[in-house]
Amino acid sequence: MLVGLSALCLGQEPPAKPPAPEKSKEPKEDGIPVTNALVVSKCGGCHKQDAKGAMTRISWVRTTPEGWELAIKRMVRLNSTTLTPDEARSILKYLSTYHGLAPEEAKPAAYVAEHRMIDESYRAIWSATPARLPRARPRDVVAAR
Repeated sequence: MLVGLSALCLGQEPPAKPPAPEKSKEPKEDGIPVTNALVVSKCGGCHKQDAKGAMTRISWVRTTPEGWELAIKRMVRLNSTTLTPDEARSILKYLSTYHGLAPEEAKPAAYVAEHRMIDESYRAIWSATPARLPRARPRDVVAAR
């Protein structure tokens, strides 16, 4: 900015910015081909398949089984995709197996509880005298209703 301001004051043109690199709409690497006939038939209405078997968006996404489950639910809800429960389970199993993340890759995206289970050792939250914290007994819960 200082260079541009001083150039303007001296009557010179500011230095030209280098042109931005063109963004190619084609993915840089090949996607994972979709080989499951059910996935191709149910998802092919919106996700087109190319000559190599890659389907738009699906072939370039890898996620956890929970991520695929949410994506399938979103497609059913927003795009009116009709799936039976057995078809949905089959598609989920295929995508999780062939387009999913390995456990090592999924670890950074694991939920907090999973992090605790995997990485942290258990530390008791009770004090040495647990009598300080009242515990609800089953009959107290029933009486409170």
